[in-house]
Amino acid sequence: MNTAEQRKKWYEKHKKEQIQRTREWYKKNREKMLEHGKVYAMENKDKIAERKHKYHQRYYQERKSIYKDRKLKYKYRISLKELEYLLVRQDNKCAICGNLLLDKTTVIDHDHLNGKIRGILCRLCNTGIGFFGDDPEILNKAMAYLMEFRRLTNQSY
Repeated sequence: MNTAEQRKKWYEKHKKEQIQRTREWYKKNREKMLEHGKVYAMENKDKIAERKHKYHQRYYQERKSIYKDRKLKYKYRISLKELEYLLVRQDNKCAICGNLLLDKTTVIDHDHLNGKIRGILCRLCNTGIGFFGDDPEILNKAMAYLMEFRRLTNQSY
């Protein structure tokens, strides 16, 4: 048996006494330990801030999908798997313009009256139909207006 195993075995055998000794020592030295902590914090502000920043970045990255799933369930009542299914069904393209959807430009389009999801759009198309108040009649009038201009000028896009 090596020394690490011996120490571990000894500690397991004397665990309660060790915990009690540590508690007693801490009670006697509490003020000294608190003061030491304050001094360390003052002398190492940048180091502590950097360590916290790295921890939070890693913590967020590890839980990013959990946060996204929670947000989707709260806001749209769908799971991350259901969103991924919608994206696959639309071939990862905007339901209106057909452009490839990138993560930052992806918007879940939904009916504001009943909350039902209509599809996945790019930010531009979602903003566009939003400016028209999600009203198909106004969108048809806008389309007719653009088609008339195209007809008059013989332009094709």
